Amino acid sequence: MKLNSGIVQILVLLCCLLSFPIFSESIPLNKNQIRLGTYSQILEDPDSSLTIDSVQKKDFVSSNQTNLSFGFTKSAYWLKLSFLNPTDSAKEKMIEVTFPLIDEIDFYEPIHGSYKQTSVGITKPFAERPIKSHTFVFPIQIPPGESTYYFRFKNDDSMQMPLILWEPTAFYTNIRDIQYINGVYFGILIAMAVYNLFLLLTVRDKSYFYYVFYILCFALFLMSQYGFAYEYFWPEFSWGARRMNPFLAGVLELSILLFTRDFLDTKNTFPTLHKLNRFLIALCAVAAVSAFFVNLTIIALQVAVLGLLTVFSILAFGIKALMVGFRPARYFMIAFSALLFGGVFYTLKTMGSIPVNFITEFSMQIGSGLEVTLLSLGLGDRISLLIKEKQEAQKELIREQNDSIAKQARLNESFARFVPSKLIHLLGKEEVIQVSLGDQIQKEMTVLFSDIRSFTELSESMSPQENFNFLNSYLDRMTPAVEKHAGTIDKFIGDAIMALFETSVDDGLMAAIEMHRQLKTYNVDRNRQGYKPIETGIAVHKGPVMLGTIGSKNRMEVTVISDTVNTASRIEGLTKNYGAKILLSETAFASLNDPSQFLYRYLGRTFVKGKKEDLAILEFCDTISEDAEKFFKTKGIFEKGVLEFFQGNMESAKLHFSEVLREFSTDSAAIWYLQACRTPLKAD
Repeated sequence: MKLNSGIVQILVLLCCLLSFPIFSESIPLNKNQIRLGTYSQILEDPDSSLTIDSVQKKDFVSSNQTNLSFGFTKSAYWLKLSFLNPTDSAKEKMIEVTFPLIDEIDFYEPIHGSYKQTSVGITKPFAERPIKSHTFVFPIQIPPGESTYYFRFKNDDSMQMPLILWEPTAFYTNIRDIQYINGVYFGILIAMAVYNLFLLLTVRDKSYFYYVFYILCFALFLMSQYGFAYEYFWPEFSWGARRMNPFLAGVLELSILLFTRDFLDTKNTFPTLHKLNRFLIALCAVAAVSAFFVNLTIIALQVAVLGLLTVFSILAFGIKALMVGFRPARYFMIAFSALLFGGVFYTLKTMGSIPVNFITEFSMQIGSGLEVTLLSLGLGDRISLLIKEKQEAQKELIREQNDSIAKQARLNESFARFVPSKLIHLLGKEEVIQVSLGDQIQKEMTVLFSDIRSFTELSESMSPQENFNFLNSYLDRMTPAVEKHAGTIDKFIGDAIMALFETSVDDGLMAAIEMHRQLKTYNVDRNRQGYKPIETGIAVHKGPVMLGTIGSKNRMEVTVISDTVNTASRIEGLTKNYGAKILLSETAFASLNDPSQFLYRYLGRTFVKGKKEDLAILEFCDTISEDAEKFFKTKGIFEKGVLEFFQGNMESAKLHFSEVLREFSTDSAAIWYLQACRTPLKAD
């Protein structure tokens, strides 16, 4: 009886096994998500004639692809999915087709011995989808035991059928994350487009127009590619929605080529390749327009091939630009390398040459954030380079004009030694003979004032000839330092120098630093010849000035008259009090392009003769001087001491200045403040 019982159990087991199909690998139903590619069985329908009844009698072939992809094909494809639910209750699941650009999807769900058909696709209204998502999602109830589901796919574009089986909770969590991530991503693209649009309106350089056009095309293309455009922009425009993707692909390729042509200036730098670029632009324009008229399979293949040609064209331009030393090409190649190679992967994926996976599906999206940022930086670098070239060209033009004037009028050349030609030009005159008494112009300028300390005492120890030789030797070294930074010396007042800067405060400050460096070299030469070193004080101030001619009809000069000049002279006088080399007014400091590149400290507020209100001044130190390290180390402590001083906390101020002197014993300003803490100052 035991033997017979064992045999019966074996027979029952065999019968159970024979009653179900034998799976090479069953589909797990206990996971949050699983890709169904390798669990699918495939049947090609070359003439799209099969029905749900006929395919049930056909032999399907097992798939070996994780994400099913068959490239460009006119065939329809049937997929068969068999589930085995070992429990006694139905399992709720969702099947997602993650490729959103499929023309027709027919889903057949078994119900009461027959099949219920659900038809969706990009050629059908968005409202007909069972789940409102940018991808195609089908909720199912898998009954106990065995059940078989069928899909029919038909697409005039690339045939891709990536399927995922989801737990409902996991699906909705995933779709929420995708919506959030893509919202942030597309928000960044739009923000960059708006930002560069403002730059376009400000700079008025057409490069920004092409860049904004490219970003918008790129964003719209990805929205279409990933189904968001159909979901949010044209959910009822089924016919046009299907054709918008190849149209946007063609426009995107067109925008990239236009941007490349302008950014790399291909017309002037690569005339031969420029012709190829124009030809590709024309092809992309034709492909984009024909997307609404030509067979979808043909136009999809066209834009895919044009995409590859565009990639290789842009790489050729970028490499060529790098070879000729075009500086902005570095940003261009770094930015586009990730995107363009991603484009190659994406195109090959679309053509079915490589499998569909996360990398190939989102290859264009992965590097685009970095690409957009780097291209924006590249544009800024390119504009800076163009501005610099224009400035150099303008300077060269001015030099040529000055040479021409010098050759035509020797008198003007001689007179220019006494009246700088820049001052004549500022008055709106081309030649000195055009200047009349009373000519004047008001302008915002930077004024530099320099003076030798204790010059009277030094002068008394020299003969008149030695005085002239000394002054000429000194001024001969200082003048190039001013002119090197686009400055104009208005006049020499004995040992004092008054210079004007039309460009920026940075030029005036750099000229002051250069003068300080030249003075150090000059003192080395004086020491070698047995003379004592000299010290100077330099002040830089900015404000409105009145430039014009004064004097009489027979004797006149061009000069500057304004409170700005007087203030600069008064600030220079303060260098003696503080023992400072270079002082800058708060007005000038506020106009610096980038103060962080200089070494400075806040010196406090002071009453300047002729001014009703006190004025804040700052002390600057040459970064290559021997005192630079100590100046930098004590900057914070010194400024705290200044703050305490002006708040009336003299004891606290003395502690700070004493701490400064322990580190920087020759700090004249700290010594002055320490003395001022002990002896109350008298108002001027």
